[in-house]
Amino acid sequence: MSIQLLTQNLLYDISQIAIPWDRMDSEYLAIPQRWDIKDLVRFIVILGPTSSAIDMCTFCLNWFYFGIRTTDNVIGVKRFHTHWFLQGLLTQTLIVHLLRTSKVPVFQSRAAPALVLTTVTIMLVGFAIPFIPPFRNALQLVRPANSFIGFLAAELMMYCVEVQVVKMIYIRCFGKWL
Repeated sequence: MSIQLLTQNLLYDISQIAIPWDRMDSEYLAIPQRWDIKDLVRFIVILGPTSSAIDMCTFCLNWFYFGIRTTDNVIGVKRFHTHWFLQGLLTQTLIVHLLRTSKVPVFQSRAAPALVLTTVTIMLVGFAIPFIPPFRNALQLVRPANSFIGFLAAELMMYCVEVQVVKMIYIRCFGKWL
């Protein structure tokens, strides 16, 4: 729903406010960088489907596991929206940590504390929304299924691994990271 997408995008935008204070890897800064439109298009074409794979995982969970298969099931549709809202916001917010460096995030390259604070805060706020009745009702969401929380954690882990693997293959094939 449009109100859910607008809320999701507003929260994401707030989470990214600290990007100007992030620190870059020293080896990236050692050589002047030039952006090439060809590199950007290649990046979009190769990394774009990674998010779609996790979206499809959420769609399949809702269809096969939670049995949400028809729009006649009003609560089911709201549950689907809730699940996708959570998955979309959390993966969208998390991605900055995966893409900001050619290294393995957290282990080899850490974001500035301000960026970590804003992204973690927004992820927690976004996760809490379906559990707080006034916000949940305003966004026409419902409480997520209890079992979805475990699936969501697994999806976030899979997403991190998937993006990191694609990133490593990208670097091996093209010799650089954006």
